[in-house]
Amino acid sequence: MTIILITFLMILSAFCLCLMGDYLKQYIVITLPIMFLFDAMIIYTYYKLGIAKFDIASGVLVGTISKVIIFLLYQKYLRDE
Repeated sequence: MTIILITFLMILSAFCLCLMGDYLKQYIVITLPIMFLFDAMIIYTYYKLGIAKFDIASGVLVGTISKVIIFLLYQKYLRDE
């Protein structure tokens, strides 16, 4: 269950990052550290809750793959140009 929650939170952070990227087109360098900060907060929260490392690693793996898919789909279909 925690794998799904970690994946969902990472997908949500990716989508929010895409939306913020539309407003910060000139400052694209700002969005990358924000993404790393969101992901670090998600992982650290679950680590402090005492979740098994395998569940965290699996969630991060599936979340990263899902983020790539979200970024590609957003770039193709939803980007404001």
